[in-house]
Amino acid sequence: MREQQKKAFEDLPEFSFHQFENNVEQSINLLYEVRTFVPTENPYIVRRGPFNYVRKTEEERIKRAEDIIKRIQPGPYEDPNYIALLAYQAASIEMVWPEQDQDRFQGIIFGTVHIPEVNALATPSITTGVTSIAFHSAIIDFVYQAAKVVVEALNPMRGQSGVTVETFHDKILENLKNNPSPIFRFYKTLEKYFYFGYPRAFFNEEIKDEHGPVLSILVSLAERWIIAHEYGHNFAQGRNFHMAQNPLWAEEYFADQNATILSVLSAYELDAIAPEFALSAGHFVLTCLGILSKTETILKNENEPVDDIDPFHPPISERADQIINHFRQFFDVNYNNNKMLPDLTFILREAPPSNHAFGRELSKRVFFNSNILNLIWSHVIDLLIKQKQSKRKLHSIWL
Repeated sequence: MREQQKKAFEDLPEFSFHQFENNVEQSINLLYEVRTFVPTENPYIVRRGPFNYVRKTEEERIKRAEDIIKRIQPGPYEDPNYIALLAYQAASIEMVWPEQDQDRFQGIIFGTVHIPEVNALATPSITTGVTSIAFHSAIIDFVYQAAKVVVEALNPMRGQSGVTVETFHDKILENLKNNPSPIFRFYKTLEKYFYFGYPRAFFNEEIKDEHGPVLSILVSLAERWIIAHEYGHNFAQGRNFHMAQNPLWAEEYFADQNATILSVLSAYELDAIAPEFALSAGHFVLTCLGILSKTETILKNENEPVDDIDPFHPPISERADQIINHFRQFFDVNYNNNKMLPDLTFILREAPPSNHAFGRELSKRVFFNSNILNLIWSHVIDLLIKQKQSKRKLHSIWL
């Protein structure tokens, strides 16, 4: 991974940052800068932006993120901004893991590599027992840009009770007609990726205050789901997937299952966020991957594909559909408690029950952000097909 980071740093000079022999101290400083909180009238509660946290728990999470940075020892070609963000989300995952099994995390290290492929890879070592996870910067950047597209389309408005968003499909369509900016943003992001080789079309943008809370939840939980998925590949070591029809697919489903459990638990216990938001973020990540796969095929062949046959990964649409089943298998939930948060119970089951309180209406919330992104993409693809028809050449990474 260190060699990958060095080569990527040399190949993509626009991602330069101040280099030290290692970036441990710089990453930790950025962690504390980004995660600064302020006290409230309640001495046990602190606030960061519009969100409240239990002081003791949040202090523990930040300290654990610092310890993770020290554990992975980011080197001179690590971007401290990325690692500070990811360490905080990794800490969220590790904190909800059983206390008696915390030693397993000492065998997981990770880093970010400025590679244009939207992906993350976990590489376990049989000899050392250490799993090295490389998060490509492109997956962080693309999910972030896609999330900004959706949030802008939702037209967040600040009212007396906080920030509200548009939830009616017809109204969102009307807003896109009156303000096609989200369509343009997604087009430019995809154009930048497929024709210039990296999915970052916008630099150093200021986020509107009313967009911040919605964007923060979606992006943070999406990053957390990605990390928990890659952790899942570490947890898969030693498990017998050979009885499955495709062992590689079985491990991917296992990693998705792990991501669903840990993102839901951590969002609920540490951030007081209801399960549907964590599930929605995981579904959103997979939707992003699906859109990229379909866009690649369209720009190469001018036809929209079904899921490609991949010997290493199950069809993305099937993985996305399974997220709710993973949740139903391992959680019981009660929304009829007259509280802001539902009652949530983790439970070990071999399969989801035939009847579950997380029904159709709640499932719609899981698909909401993904449906908006697909809606916007349906407007973007005609613009990209025109580029294909004009014989515009794709970037060399796609050839």
